[in-house]
Amino acid sequence: MTITWSGCWEERPGRTICRWMLVWDEANGSLAGCIAGYSGGGTFQCEKFVGVPGNLTLDCDDDLTVVGAVELIDLSEDCLDVVLKLHDSELWLDSDNLILKNITDLENVVIAEDLIYSGKKVVPAWSQPLFERLALTAQPKFFV
Repeated sequence: MTITWSGCWEERPGRTICRWMLVWDEANGSLAGCIAGYSGGGTFQCEKFVGVPGNLTLDCDDDLTVVGAVELIDLSEDCLDVVLKLHDSELWLDSDNLILKNITDLENVVIAEDLIYSGKKVVPAWSQPLFERLALTAQPKFFV
């Protein structure tokens, strides 16, 4: 198992906010992960998910212990840890802001104007419904 991730951050004066981030892994033909990002009005979402492509359940929609095996739930927690490791967890808990700690923690960085992209460049098509369900204000331009 190898945790994979992709994300986008926006440079603002004094802070770099998470626009979207997808972290996932596969186990026994199933997926587990975490999706996070800005959903507007100063609100940031961070939700774990489990399932198979075409049938993924977000923890905001259902109790993952009902729909997922313990192994998948543990894996989704590991994916959440990746999100929290890259962001200021104190700000996340205190004021619901996903602020990047340090750009040097990122890999495969591409900067385009005020946006920073990092991680795996290919975002899987199975994730598009997750972005739509959370109504994030930004999402990957291409799903493959």
